[in-house]
Amino acid sequence: MKKNFGPWEFDSKYMTLTYVQYGYEIDLDEVNTSAEMLDWIFQIWHKDWGKASMPHLLNAFDWLFDPQANLCSWGSDHKINPVEVIKQKVESRKPLRAT
Repeated sequence: MKKNFGPWEFDSKYMTLTYVQYGYEIDLDEVNTSAEMLDWIFQIWHKDWGKASMPHLLNAFDWLFDPQANLCSWGSDHKINPVEVIKQKVESRKPLRAT
């Protein structure tokens, strides 16, 4: 299954989120703590194209991981199995937020 979040494309087969224009890829199976997610956010923020794509990236992370519930609830860092969290999300077929 593939889903688009603005310029970002999620691919459930490969568990990737890709900025299509540049082929910039995030391996989602490695995002298992809030610190790792925050690292990606700031890596993207510092790219020439990062600031414009940030709302879409945050929307993708929110839909895929539900980070406030799964990664950083009550200000505490939690470790997750990202593949399982994303699989549950995909299988539930929760509608995407408008981007």
